[in-house]
Amino acid sequence: MAEYKGIKGFQVQTRTEDPSEGIAGDFYYNSTTGQFKTVNAGGAPIGTWASGGNLNTGRYRMNGGAGTLTAGLVAGGTSPNKANVELYDGTSWTEAADLDSARADSGVCGLQTAALSVGGSGVTASVEHFNGSSWTEGGDLPAGRERNGTFGIQTAAVTFGGRDPGGSKYNTTLEYNGSSWTSGGDFLTTAYNQASAGTYTAGIAMGGYAPGDGSSDTAATYDGTSWSEITEINTARAETGWSGRGTQTATYISGGTSPASGKTEAWNGSAWTEVADLATSRGAMGSSGSNSAAFVAGGTPPGSSYQGTEEFTSTDFQIKSVTTS
Repeated sequence: MAEYKGIKGFQVQTRTEDPSEGIAGDFYYNSTTGQFKTVNAGGAPIGTWASGGNLNTGRYRMNGGAGTLTAGLVAGGTSPNKANVELYDGTSWTEAADLDSARADSGVCGLQTAALSVGGSGVTASVEHFNGSSWTEGGDLPAGRERNGTFGIQTAAVTFGGRDPGGSKYNTTLEYNGSSWTSGGDFLTTAYNQASAGTYTAGIAMGGYAPGDGSSDTAATYDGTSWSEITEINTARAETGWSGRGTQTATYISGGTSPASGKTEAWNGSAWTEVADLATSRGAMGSSGSNSAAFVAGGTPPGSSYQGTEEFTSTDFQIKSVTTS
């Protein structure tokens, strides 16, 4: 009788367990389960949340963060407004140089060693740059805003939406070159506290508070010139966690407020898919990372000084058993 090797030209590998890292197209025999299995390209990631190290200073309303799961940053927050900055190595948080001014609700993006803080409560036109050890003043916003979505890197960033100190909402978009701001294409509507990810010319925005201050399910992409509406998220929400280092075609949104949620949704460029929930429902937390490795930290509830961190890890492949039906 012909063997598989003779038919297909290679020996079927035998494994005692499924791989944690897979290459789409692999085919093998799992001797523990007695099944042939294939590794298929995934759609949305299949992820799980696990407990990480606690923040040194509990807080909420950080409106994002910078960096990756193993080199992350959160800045500012409340209550009351804080200047505290902390760095994450995937295990524990370490205090770093404070922001020049205490603030909450600022848009934070970039890398752990090249982060950007844009606007925020109390000092809402201020922009600060972080180089891994200290903060310096960047180019101020043309007008103060807080709760603004922000994505990109320190020298090529976008901030949009938000509101002014009096509570008036924005639909305007501003583009940053590392020293000054210019006008970009207006957002679809006035909104604030949206999640955001991507680059200067390939960004994505999700959720937030809509004109009537209710949670929104709107999602849109930015091409460096204009915004385009895409498939809505499954659960309307604001003040979520998100993968700041994610991309326009691979990001996630987690948690949120109105009401507090633990739900996580992954985006694959065409559809939103529910994946694992947070262990602790919360909103207004610090967050960053990629679509496959990210963190959320702090937030509320459980309280205004919550310190808990959760880590998200996922794969972008699926393992399926071979069947004859």
